[in-house]
Amino acid sequence: KRKKERRTERFLDTKLDMASSTTSVASGTPTVAGIHLGVRNSRVALIADDGSKQTRVIANADGERETPTCFGASLSGELLTGSLALQQQVRNSKNVIVDFTRFLGATEDSPVLKKKYPFDASHDGTQVVFKIEVGDEEKTFTPADGVQLLVSSLKNTAESSTGHPIHKAVVSVGWHCNRAGREQIVAGCKAAGVQVVGFVNTTASAMLASQLERNLSAAMATEQEGDGKVLVVNSGACTTVALFGRSSTGGYVRLAYRSSWLGGDDFTDLLVSHFEKEFSRRNRGVDLKNNRRAMLKLTVACEQAKCNLSMAPQTQVNVDSLCDGIDFSGRLTRGRYESMLQAPIAKLVTLVEETLTEAGFQASDVHNLLLIGGNARIPKFQAAIEGLFPNVTRVEEVNADELSVCGAAKHAQFLMEHPDAVLDDETEFFAGQTNVSATPHAIRIGLLGGKCVPVIKQGAALPARVQQRFATTSDNQTSLVLELYEGESAVASECVHLATVHVKSILPKPRLSAFVDVVFILESSGVLTLLCSTEGAKIQRFEIKQ
Repeated sequence: KRKKERRTERFLDTKLDMASSTTSVASGTPTVAGIHLGVRNSRVALIADDGSKQTRVIANADGERETPTCFGASLSGELLTGSLALQQQVRNSKNVIVDFTRFLGATEDSPVLKKKYPFDASHDGTQVVFKIEVGDEEKTFTPADGVQLLVSSLKNTAESSTGHPIHKAVVSVGWHCNRAGREQIVAGCKAAGVQVVGFVNTTASAMLASQLERNLSAAMATEQEGDGKVLVVNSGACTTVALFGRSSTGGYVRLAYRSSWLGGDDFTDLLVSHFEKEFSRRNRGVDLKNNRRAMLKLTVACEQAKCNLSMAPQTQVNVDSLCDGIDFSGRLTRGRYESMLQAPIAKLVTLVEETLTEAGFQASDVHNLLLIGGNARIPKFQAAIEGLFPNVTRVEEVNADELSVCGAAKHAQFLMEHPDAVLDDETEFFAGQTNVSATPHAIRIGLLGGKCVPVIKQGAALPARVQQRFATTSDNQTSLVLELYEGESAVASECVHLATVHVKSILPKPRLSAFVDVVFILESSGVLTLLCSTEGAKIQRFEIKQ
């Protein structure tokens, strides 16, 4: 207990106030850090300044190289982040916001808000807000506030370790973090005293830091034949599949991209459901589902069991006083666990197949495979993915979970060595070259009946230029309305609405006789431009900057 109190005091002595940064480093050369903001855990890394250029992931005050992505308030009213906040989850669940990066850029109809949480998460029409009781007062926080608290902690960790001030960072983020989410990250980092100088997608960042990329770089330096297509499967709290190929400039660019919220939580939920039914069977129908504290205790135990089964043939789940003073103990074998995973793993395999189909390639075209994320340690998951590519070399990494933050640190080092370089959104640096950017979400256009279709696909190389022709749908129609969306769903209401464009000056003609040619141009900076032309009128230009 005293050890935890000392850790709390040490954290509170160094934590930053929500309004301004109080941590400072008296001297030293300013350093650009690499930061990975994961759904479950976050990390900070730097390139060693001893000339070796080795990537160093910085351990926090607890000696851990990862910090839980959460923040909250203790029962005594102290504002906490990281592991100190996570320790409060079971006893004070409504005041601890876990995995808050899920909510970055979320809209009112976002799927993440349809799920039930032990804490209060809602949308105020502009962004997601969390209500937390801090002492005797209820306060409202946003995802940007969570970013500020977390980045403040990571910044302090890096500065204390190196003695150098951290004022800038390259941030590695997942597929779900759209333009609005990145703006919230920029705002949160700025409040923590850190300027975001660039973003990089986790899959691209992981490839950059992997042994595979180093091998590719060596092959290119000696003008050897490239190693073909590279498939990266990142499956943790959510799943991303990306296919990379050699570009005309010699570097590697993303060819196809697929993503899903399916991930570790789904695997944990299967274990929780299994043991919840087992507890009810043993104790004459005692229902745990409506007992928030009991379900949280069981979830924490199942998370640990899931990790154990990746390394051991069986594990034990023990929870003291799970419900009504009743202790619970259950055993589970890896074989039984893997039988539960058949359906979700099959969906992940389908995601991989869809990625290949989108790019127009077959499994035989892939030459290297990189698996990262917590689920990549599950033997059945490894076997299922590797089974698709029997002749593919799988890249083995000692610390695969740290590849994303190491890649961000390499980006940061590049910017330190090239201060005039500009790191655009999603820019990928492979083999020392700047390659094309890619869009994290598809740009779609609305149709009648609430549907929408993509005009610029997810993962398309940027800048992207697509031209489409639209015809009038009624006689003597003189204007055309285009509804633009961002997202992956074919249902317009499930995507983010970007803008409504009104094209005017169309010559009145019978339906389907007048046409509007629209050129969609999406820049690496995220700016979407529409050039609309119709017979007898000047080109109309529309620019969307969200």
